[in-house]
Amino acid sequence: MSEVNKNGNTAAPKVDTRKTEINKASLIFNQLGIWIIVAGLIILGMIISKGQFFGKSNIQSILEAVALTGMVCAGLFYVTYSGNMTDMSVPITMAFGGVMAVQSVLWDLLLQDFLQVP
Repeated sequence: MSEVNKNGNTAAPKVDTRKTEINKASLIFNQLGIWIIVAGLIILGMIISKGQFFGKSNIQSILEAVALTGMVCAGLFYVTYSGNMTDMSVPITMAFGGVMAVQSVLWDLLLQDFLQVP
């Protein structure tokens, strides 16, 4: 049976020609794809840096680079976990992270008298 278009012409019904079967390689990549990419990048980093990839200075520079993102994620996690979804804005969370960083510096200065930090 044919349908009638707006113009009054008859047209054949549309047939869905999309592929519906999923092959096994696609399923494996969907499950493990990001881990395969991460492992490949770690191996590439180890080859390029000649064994210094997991060195103290490299790990420290990576942690310094992601510190702000980690503070933002921690703040958004707290808002999400508390169930209070009124403020999920990143700028407020970043400002709060800055305040916490200043407070941690103040606490560190106060605790240096009690703790022996080299």
